[in-house]
Amino acid sequence: MNGIMSLIESLCDFVNPLSAGVCAGLLAIVVGTIDVLFRRWLSPGQRGLLWGLVLLRLMMPAAPSSYLSVQNVFANAQTEMTLPTPDYREHTVDTGGVVHSHPLPNPPVSTSQAPVTSQVTYLSVALDLFFTLLPAVWLSGAFITLIWVTALHRQFCRRLKQSFTCDDQRLCNLWQTCCQQVNLRGSIPILLFDEIEQPAILGMIRPKLLLPADATDLSDEQLRMIMLHELAHVRRWDLAANWALLVIRAIHWWNPIFWLAAARFQNLREQECDAFAVQRTEGQPRRSYGELLLALAARQRSAPPWRILLPVSILGFVRSSLRKWEIRNRLNALRSVNVTRGRWQAVAFVSLLGLVAVAGLTDARTPEMRPDYLSDWLPLTSLGGQDQMARPTIEVLQPLETEPEVTRTYDVEKVLARFVGDDQVNDHAQVQLNSLLVLILRGSTGQYDTLTDD
Repeated sequence: MNGIMSLIESLCDFVNPLSAGVCAGLLAIVVGTIDVLFRRWLSPGQRGLLWGLVLLRLMMPAAPSSYLSVQNVFANAQTEMTLPTPDYREHTVDTGGVVHSHPLPNPPVSTSQAPVTSQVTYLSVALDLFFTLLPAVWLSGAFITLIWVTALHRQFCRRLKQSFTCDDQRLCNLWQTCCQQVNLRGSIPILLFDEIEQPAILGMIRPKLLLPADATDLSDEQLRMIMLHELAHVRRWDLAANWALLVIRAIHWWNPIFWLAAARFQNLREQECDAFAVQRTEGQPRRSYGELLLALAARQRSAPPWRILLPVSILGFVRSSLRKWEIRNRLNALRSVNVTRGRWQAVAFVSLLGLVAVAGLTDARTPEMRPDYLSDWLPLTSLGGQDQMARPTIEVLQPLETEPEVTRTYDVEKVLARFVGDDQVNDHAQVQLNSLLVLILRGSTGQYDTLTDD
């Protein structure tokens, strides 16, 4: 049992879904802001690429560090809110060439602290058990999602083999004309299948056009718009994107950031395919296409939703509760189908996409702390005079590689006052400050600096 749990924990550390989910959440805030503010300036396809970066970040357990990462904003805020704590472990100080070991006393404990109750103990045990079982729960959900969707898709494909190839001359001629219009090479068969209610494309390597049996009742113009929409999915390789979404869904089935990014990505993808079909339709394509969407959305769902998870369809196979919201967005997007976007807009978007990618697909990089930052809270003492002799000071001797040693004297009187409390004496405060400075200097320089108490 311990071996299995160790294997699960190692897999979680390798995939690291929690860290990737948090980083993707920060990127989703940036992308969502851009999506709202620049929706009139960006096309649906361009906004879909931005949300695709969020989905890509969910698949990156680790990323290169950069000063431009959006995580730096939160990392700096967390650093400012974190106060240094004294080190109560045994330390050594090199003073005058002699190393002195000082075991520091235990930190003072307030007498007013209440004893730990049994309720707190039970809560700690419950939390430990929860975090112990959490990796197993996540892995179980991932396997169940993959097995469930794959099994249902295979069952759908087996039922699809019972369908027959369409031999309707009108449908075949319209389909061949649409394929030639978009310069699509190869032949894609048409299958009439009663198990679906909406036209769809199935097959990443060998695609097939699936039409319901009552598709022949539609007019030639409506059929042509449907076929152009589905051909747009083929040209964009959206079937491969659906398989990638399945993998991300299996890993982040618990993450609301995934469901938000996937919903926006799929909705914007459908808007882009709508624009593709309208731009290649004559007459009044926007009105006709809007009426087609409303007519298809009014159809009653007759097929189980699990049969249409991986194919791509003109309505995206969304649930009934979300279909009205999606149709409304797509009808609104038809107003900007014929908006002309010039070359400079494309250049600006590429620059924006690159900036968002650098900011969102990288981790935070914090600069190395140098002892010079001590001057922000340790004022330099005055040289000479009685003032220097009367006030407690500390000297920092820092050996440099290319320059001679530099001696700096800092005034620590005000800092000592911060350490001195009601139940502490000045000696104890000096020990705390000395330990803190040793920890800071050794951690930032990696060398044994010399601290001299005056």
